[in-house]
Amino acid sequence: MPNYLIKKCSKKRLATEYLLLFTVGGILYPLMESVYRGYSHWSMALAGGICLCAVHLINTALGSSPLLIKCAASAVFITETEFLLGCILNIALKMDIWDYSELKFNVLGQICPQFTFVWFVISVPALFISRMISQAVKNIFEKG
Repeated sequence: MPNYLIKKCSKKRLATEYLLLFTVGGILYPLMESVYRGYSHWSMALAGGICLCAVHLINTALGSSPLLIKCAASAVFITETEFLLGCILNIALKMDIWDYSELKFNVLGQICPQFTFVWFVISVPALFISRMISQAVKNIFEKG
């Protein structure tokens, strides 16, 4: 197969992979939040999509690194995303989607170590989902 077709195929596969990751993350995160809190907000679909794509990047970049390292990196990224979105949506736009002010060691009511730990734990299935989606897309593109 000519080189330019391989690159085109790879770009299409990569786009499909990340679209699927974004979609799955955008569905699962608000679903988990709804189970936990009883409701969610549309912005959590955006956050979930971004975070699952980032978890996949971390999973890929860290390759054979220990699971704990991948989970720690994922938890840090998710916490940073939560802080950024919180500052924009909750503080600047005053949407009041969440508020961790009552929790110890919170930062501006937007992030706290307790939820960073939750993101660490949730990273385990997220890393697995990331790998499964990547493998499924790879299999589809190799057969087609």
